[in-house]
Amino acid sequence: MRYCITGDMSAAHRGLLLHGMAFSGEAMRALFDGLFGDGWMLVFPTFDGHHRADKTEFSTIGEQAMQVIQYLKEQDITDLDFIMGTSLGAQVAMRIMQSKRLNVKRYFFDGLPFTDGSLRDALLRQTMKRLIPFVLRHSFFDRFISRKFGQLAPHIKNFARFATQRDYDNIVSECFAFEPPDAQAFANENVTFIYGSREDAYRRFRRIMSARDDFNVQIKPGYGHCRYFCERTNEYVKLLI
Repeated sequence: MRYCITGDMSAAHRGLLLHGMAFSGEAMRALFDGLFGDGWMLVFPTFDGHHRADKTEFSTIGEQAMQVIQYLKEQDITDLDFIMGTSLGAQVAMRIMQSKRLNVKRYFFDGLPFTDGSLRDALLRQTMKRLIPFVLRHSFFDRFISRKFGQLAPHIKNFARFATQRDYDNIVSECFAFEPPDAQAFANENVTFIYGSREDAYRRFRRIMSARDDFNVQIKPGYGHCRYFCERTNEYVKLLI
């Protein structure tokens, strides 16, 4: 796993931003660079299997969470103003929260996918293991990826050039089998879920979690998966700080 830190280690405010499947900490840093202003130190990890030079293999969401926690503790970073994760990164952030090993004022889970344990989800996992690499690797879909992910699209296409089928299998198996946490996970935590109204992850969230009231929910009308923070980054930063 790789890490990028911006700002001064002695800064008054600290944040951790966790990327989604097929892009990287470097991509997140480029997107948010300079928008937080003075007084902030930000950490951008790149998960295993997401950087060509590392030659690492993605294992599990829990393993990624433990690596991040260990790194932060080695840097003497145990207090954070916020952790924000998007999609796969939101799942890693959830595991960090469940560990209770860091002091975090606020958690933001953007587009966090849950499974309902159905046969449909099991079939979806098997389909996505083949469909996702097919879409990312073929130039026919370049325009679709550019339209969907904007300035993150080049990073996603770069991931497709070096990711192995085993990486896809492991990531999809973990991402599409993520179960909702119990109420104890949210005890004494300040949690905000962020979803675009058009994303499938939001429909699943409503079906599985709508009866709960131990967190905040922000719905962004008209946005799809991972679109709001890409397109309205300045506005998004105001939400985080």
